[in-house]
Amino acid sequence: DYVEVDKIGIEQGPAEGQNAEELASLPYVEAAPIVRSDLAPHETAVWTLAEIVLEIVQTEGPVHSAEIARRVRTAWGLRRAGARIQEATDDALDYCVKNHDLQTNGKFYSTAGAYSVPPRDRSDVTQRSLLKPESLPPTEMRGALQRVIAEHVGVSGDEAVTMGARLLGLKRTGADVRKVLD
Repeated sequence: DYVEVDKIGIEQGPAEGQNAEELASLPYVEAAPIVRSDLAPHETAVWTLAEIVLEIVQTEGPVHSAEIARRVRTAWGLRRAGARIQEATDDALDYCVKNHDLQTNGKFYSTAGAYSVPPRDRSDVTQRSLLKPESLPPTEMRGALQRVIAEHVGVSGDEAVTMGARLLGLKRTGADVRKVLD
């Protein structure tokens, strides 16, 4: 349910009896940049590659640098992202940060000025690496837990972690997931 306030949709809490599994999360959208180049990613000018990584981060941010390198690799139709592609991607990311287009939080990148993101449901992603705990942005995990706690007052820590993981589209909450969400 949404309430309109100054033409901005604001999500209300769950209806009575609704649990976190029934709470809707935005779907995670994977970037699919189109590249028309005969040059390999690591041979591409840094400012050209910067435009591509900026497009990726604008679609997926906050997103881990390794995921950005995977999208670069995929855009070029390559099977794996080796050290040269990761290095070229990192150089392009640094270029974007220095130009104030992107900001970084450790290995996670988002558009400049973005401070929070609602939990995004990864259950339908094609890139399975997005389901790994190390690929989950800390700000998004924190947002998922805050949402669960706000909408389920009195929820236990274990239940909050499980519900937060479900909001992120994770089907299991093993020790590795619990470690990052705790």
